[in-house]
Amino acid sequence: MTTMQRTNTRLIKLPSLLIPAVNYTGDSDSAEELNVKAYDYVRRTAVPTLEDYVITTFGDALKEKTFNEAVQKYGVDAKGILLSRHVTEEIIGARKYVVDVFSTTRIQYETVFSFIQEFLEKINVDNLETIRKDCIKKVDDEPHIFIEYLLEEIARQCNNNSTTFNKKDLEVQEKGLNKEGLEVYKKAALDDNITEMLVALDMTKLAQINEKNADEFHKARSLKAKLEAFKREFEAGLMSRYGINPNGIDEQAEFDYELSDGTGVRYLFFKKISLPYGDVYGGLVTKNTVREKTKSVTKDYGDLDLVKDFAFKNPYQAMKAGVGIQVRTDMNGSQKGTLVIGRFSKSGSEERDYKVFDNESKVYVSVNDVIATIEKLKKDYTSVSTEQKIDFFAALPQHLR
Repeated sequence: MTTMQRTNTRLIKLPSLLIPAVNYTGDSDSAEELNVKAYDYVRRTAVPTLEDYVITTFGDALKEKTFNEAVQKYGVDAKGILLSRHVTEEIIGARKYVVDVFSTTRIQYETVFSFIQEFLEKINVDNLETIRKDCIKKVDDEPHIFIEYLLEEIARQCNNNSTTFNKKDLEVQEKGLNKEGLEVYKKAALDDNITEMLVALDMTKLAQINEKNADEFHKARSLKAKLEAFKREFEAGLMSRYGINPNGIDEQAEFDYELSDGTGVRYLFFKKISLPYGDVYGGLVTKNTVREKTKSVTKDYGDLDLVKDFAFKNPYQAMKAGVGIQVRTDMNGSQKGTLVIGRFSKSGSEERDYKVFDNESKVYVSVNDVIATIEKLKKDYTSVSTEQKIDFFAALPQHLR
């Protein structure tokens, strides 16, 4: 009778992808079975072990140390949010560990966009019960909205659909030479030579900040990167083997097999449509992070802010090496015009137009043009890819057969 044996360590090894007739003498079916088992080992054993017992444990110890310093130095608000950013640098052995703790806000941009579109559509059909009438003008039978009112409503929705939390970043640096040949600290390179690591199954061992644990942390990060590369190589090989287009498939594809030990495996491929609403928002409205980084209006400003700042004003441009923006208003009478935003990048250029109306120095913009821009931005940022899911089904235990 066999008994379960408790272990205190786990050896993590980097597998190699087996290719018949190249580095494996068996047949192709056996090679695939060994590869998929190695993939499952990497996904469910190797990477989680390194993360749980080494990477997260040591990294969190450094982050918490800096966070506690920030709390002592600056304090937190009633919700536990830091009142000021705090950065520490600690040299441990051959490397420097830079920890940055700060408060940040996550906005649910998809929810915000649902509001924006519904808000504008209501204006389009004259459903104005909750909309300030003085902020809407009909120009040539087309609704125009006061640009500052629209931006205020969007900002209000962002505020209503946001969460503020404490963020803790860690970067590992090592000494190197800059372009001038001077010795400086820069992002540390991972260890390309590591192929295995013995990990102690103890959540507290790596929580101590010392040189030995720092070296283990560096090894674990390096080995994890190589394990993740193995996963990507295996997944790409699967798509190639089954003739799956990585840029999207028309119909879901599924392949089921039974391995030699009775374990079942299923390869599932399906289309994934992604739309990063944060990028769409940035094309329409300037993000606060952009304002913090730039002292002047740049290509990273959103269209609605450009309408607000430059409609009926002198032409504006911010160009460098053929990249940037140009903004102008083409007049059509004393109060009407078309604001033209030209955006130039290394991959090409495009123009977006907005009909604008000047009402006693208040700028109104065409509702239809804003809706059209939203649709265009959503189309431009939508990407299609093929996702894969690999499931394993345990063989029937011997005592149940």
